[in-house]
Amino acid sequence: MPAAGQVTRRGARYRVVAGSTGLLAVLVTLTVPFLPVSQATTTVTWPTAYGTRAVNAPLTSYSPTRLEATIGCATARALDNRMSGPGTLVSTTPPASPLGAIAGLALSVDNGLLIVRPRGEPPTSVPLPGGDCDITVTATAAATLTAIGGSPVAVASGDHRPQLTGIYSDIDGARDGVRGLSVRAEVDNRFDTSPSPMKLIAIALAITLTGCALLALRGVDGRGHRPPRRRRRPGKADLVVTAALTAWWVIGTHTPDDGYILTMVRDRVNAGYLPNFYRWFGAPDSFFGWFYEGYALLARLSEAAPVLRLPSLVMGVGTWLVINHLLLPRLGARTRGGASRWACAAMFLTFWLPYNDGLRAEPVILFFTALVYAAVERAIATRRLLPIALAALCAGPALAASPTGLLATLPFLVGARPLLRLVRERVRVRGFVAVAPPIAAAATVIGTVVFRDQTWRSLADATRLHFDLGPAFGWYEDHLRYADLLSYSVAGSVAYRLPVLLTIVSLVVCAVLLIRRRRLVGLATAPLRRLLGLTVGTFAVLALAPTKISHQFGVLALGGSLLAAAMTRTWEPPVTRTRRDAALVATAVSLAAALALSGPHTAWYVSGWGLPSADGVPVVGPIPLRTVAVILACAAAVVAVVEHLRGRPSGAHTRSRTAPVLLVTTTMVLAHFTSAGVAIGRQHDSYSPGADNFAYFAGKGGCGLADEVLVETDPSTGSLTPADGGQARALWADVGGGLAGTPWYSLPATAASGELPVVLPFPAGNIGDLTVEFGHRRPNGPTVTRRSVAARIPEVRVPVDGDAVGADRIRFLAPAASIIGANGAPRVPRVRTLTEVVADAPTYIDWPAAFPFPCLDVIGPRRGIGRLPRFRIDGDATFRYSGWSCAEKGGPAGWLDVVGGRRTLTTYLRGRPTTDWGRLQVIEPYAPEALPADAAVSTAPSRTVPGTWSPGPLPRTVTLPPGPSTSDGPDGFLCFG
Repeated sequence: MPAAGQVTRRGARYRVVAGSTGLLAVLVTLTVPFLPVSQATTTVTWPTAYGTRAVNAPLTSYSPTRLEATIGCATARALDNRMSGPGTLVSTTPPASPLGAIAGLALSVDNGLLIVRPRGEPPTSVPLPGGDCDITVTATAAATLTAIGGSPVAVASGDHRPQLTGIYSDIDGARDGVRGLSVRAEVDNRFDTSPSPMKLIAIALAITLTGCALLALRGVDGRGHRPPRRRRRPGKADLVVTAALTAWWVIGTHTPDDGYILTMVRDRVNAGYLPNFYRWFGAPDSFFGWFYEGYALLARLSEAAPVLRLPSLVMGVGTWLVINHLLLPRLGARTRGGASRWACAAMFLTFWLPYNDGLRAEPVILFFTALVYAAVERAIATRRLLPIALAALCAGPALAASPTGLLATLPFLVGARPLLRLVRERVRVRGFVAVAPPIAAAATVIGTVVFRDQTWRSLADATRLHFDLGPAFGWYEDHLRYADLLSYSVAGSVAYRLPVLLTIVSLVVCAVLLIRRRRLVGLATAPLRRLLGLTVGTFAVLALAPTKISHQFGVLALGGSLLAAAMTRTWEPPVTRTRRDAALVATAVSLAAALALSGPHTAWYVSGWGLPSADGVPVVGPIPLRTVAVILACAAAVVAVVEHLRGRPSGAHTRSRTAPVLLVTTTMVLAHFTSAGVAIGRQHDSYSPGADNFAYFAGKGGCGLADEVLVETDPSTGSLTPADGGQARALWADVGGGLAGTPWYSLPATAASGELPVVLPFPAGNIGDLTVEFGHRRPNGPTVTRRSVAARIPEVRVPVDGDAVGADRIRFLAPAASIIGANGAPRVPRVRTLTEVVADAPTYIDWPAAFPFPCLDVIGPRRGIGRLPRFRIDGDATFRYSGWSCAEKGGPAGWLDVVGGRRTLTTYLRGRPTTDWGRLQVIEPYAPEALPADAAVSTAPSRTVPGTWSPGPLPRTVTLPPGPSTSDGPDGFLCFG
């Protein structure tokens, strides 16, 4: 055994090492944001190696940092003499674009005049001089100057840098001459940076010093108080939760931003960083989103849903294990097993399945916050400093994941009193220098991850763009989140409402009981108080988040699960002493369930296809389940009133296994899996995410939804032929009773099997219902199946399903007055899959629809320049949110709508031809002959710049006329935010 002097000297060395390495780690970490980085420099130059041919090169920042153009006067005169009308010398947007003149720069000649049209300014016309001279344009953030022979002819002070989607010109090098002709645009690519060697060394040094400081802090701590260790083996609850999460990983629903994040990580390699492609000029996600790098690595392996959702599965299991083995025992011995543990597990699954099984930040925040909470509780129990430092270390990844990562600070706040007492005691004994620096180093080392390839200035610019362009709602507007939760939409579905409402009920019940009783039998008072504070604080953290969507309620899974365990424990005597108390709790839970069941039973986009009662409230037969819940609530309320009026309420004989929270959450978990199974069964002949995942594991995985969408490329083909061999056209004839009918048409096998619909063109007008008759040849004679369908303009799709499957003939009946002018023949579409039609063509997919399309070549920024897509894919009418990407918010619509128009193709979902799956559009460029951006882009060797460097002012938005990107309907979603 070492002598006391040796222990003292060893302790002194630990204190010196802890203080010095901790302080150095903090200082080095603080320098990381300001250290040099290598910045990629990209320039668009024209003419190209292909001459004066136009180039499409849309900048994601809309405008370059600097634009310079030089055109010889002789070239301008030659073009003017050759053109019979105006001739374009240089334009930064397609001259044929209806929106190009709004924010672009154009120089043209017409009948001896030079016409200058700078961004946002009226055009200026000046005579084109003779002789040898140059026309020059220089556009910077300070001014845009146009000069002839060095003499200014048009000056626009201030930032009038034009939008640049390419370089377009009528100049022909062979006929007009190109001496001195040049255009040069410096691309604003401020976020495409990589760490310099100096920065990498500093990051490695900061991490190493932090590790040394924590090891030394362990020596400073001494032994402390170590509670007896319990062997923690996986129990039944662990196995059940792990099995449920694993099954849901395969068959579960998607979450709202899965497609959004998938597009970001797809763009990682080409962009050079993680761009927020759909908004904010492609800026990174401010100081947040470090974990997206992991998704980017997985996406290189496969973009299949099971691969990308694997981290959320791992974090779900990890979060549960921390809750079950480290946090739940702190609430008291009675919560470690039995019904309390099962209630905790059921509530955890009720939250995790709909909210946290996707690519969003909530799983990351919950996992690391659970570790923080456990470490804080460990510090309080053992009175040691190292758990505090470990808690600070784990808080960093949560804080850097999302604004709601502030949740990780709550364990420190609710445990502030015992933690401060512990720190003050250690400071008095060990000294401030030995205690504070290691904890500070653990708290700040996350900065090496946040600023690994970005700088202080670049992330400050990204943050400003996020707040300037929004959404950035204040804490006082958090009512919008609750309105979203209670809306009749996917954001207010039963699955979203129930766990949140039950958490509120549990919070109120436990708080009231603790205030009334001061101590609850079977529950540890201090940890319960901290749990209540943590849950209340979670609602406060949500109020501080700049976005107000119901999906962020997923961070309540930590507090809600533990509160469910505590509330289940309170259901038993002696905490619940009377029938009145039990009836009041049952009333509250039943009302919460009724309010939850008033929402629609639906899920995000394709995940909602085939669900029971899809888009409607859950029902059993003709009875809505919310009615059943209201009846139960009324019955429980009557019992509570009667017991109260008796004056001497009778004792409660409740058991924890009958606790309302346990029963309701368990039922909800079973309903999740039942609904998912039913959806897969109903969609067996079409698309469902679960079946697609099973196909992936079976080695039969294809291209997801793209394999199930059928595209009709030529609607003029596929017309049905009359069964009697007549001419292939619809000959409507009077059949009596005020009806007109068509001849019988033969049905091909693709329609008779139900794979494809029969499509009947209709003229404009008030058509009403259309009667369809299907003819069958059977052994006992021909039969006819009749049904009524709603006619739509300009065509009606008639599915061949149910009793009609196997029919070999079809005809139509309609009111005679409604078919005037109708002469189009019915047809069965001739189709190819979307995978075959799109193939390897570059495609823009709007973010709600991006996740089910893993194989397509999705466009994204490369060196600050976007690719012109050949196709565009949007979600169905409910999930068509292109307004999020509008020009007014720095989205790709700001250049997509400028460079080309759209033409919608006719499509069908295999097996569900009348289902609105979304839409496929062909992008028709306004300059179809233009070269791709690579022809004009030159990338110089990367330059080293300091962490405070900026290329200039932030990009400016443009305002386009009302259209697809700015309408007031679903397409206008949050363009105003």
